Amino acid sequence: LVVCDGVSSSTNAGQASTIAAQTTRDALAHFAQSGDIAHEGAAAAMKTAIRAAHVAVCTSQIEHGDTAPPGTTLVAALVYKRRITVGWIGDSRAYWVSPSGSELLTHDHSWVNETVARGELSEVEAQNAPLAHALTKCIGPLEVDSDGKIAAVDPDIRVRPLTSPGHVVLCTDGLWNYFPSAPEIAVLVRSAGEGAGAAAIARVLVNHALAKGGGDNVSVAVSAFT
Repeated sequence: LVVCDGVSSSTNAGQASTIAAQTTRDALAHFAQSGDIAHEGAAAAMKTAIRAAHVAVCTSQIEHGDTAPPGTTLVAALVYKRRITVGWIGDSRAYWVSPSGSELLTHDHSWVNETVARGELSEVEAQNAPLAHALTKCIGPLEVDSDGKIAAVDPDIRVRPLTSPGHVVLCTDGLWNYFPSAPEIAVLVRSAGEGAGAAAIARVLVNHALAKGGGDNVSVAVSAFT
């Protein structure tokens, strides 16, 4: 699964998110179809796929004139046997929801998290600050070095065992701004009804965000793990 969300302050961000999602998907699909997936290479493959997406966006020559170049968040998940590998840059999130509980698998690359981690503000204070939605990492030409060259990106990677059936949920902040905690996401997943398919669950999540106002793009990808 791959979900991207164009950075609103950049230009033609939708094009950047499309390129990043397709590049990451294709790279992970190639890895999944190779013999390498049977070994311990998923984390390295995830990092390679996300870095390839960054290069693809940076070299795509998307028009932006004198305005900010395009940027996008990215979160991706690869499930193989009883293990999930998650990689991300930005503030699109991955959640794990199972009958025994729920968990946020990612940690936003955001001004809020960095400010709170440094002890400068409480989480409530940071969330109410003008820079509350500012990102500290993203995919695309917004991440270039002082010479204008493509800067290397360093996505976070997490590998977690899956010990029970459940659902992997990837989403943009258009959803989690309204339902930020893992238990809240779990309630929405379960509201789809027992036996609901992944697409039906994704639609339920999107509809809940729209019902709250739909103030931002809402993209959701769901996969059932059995």
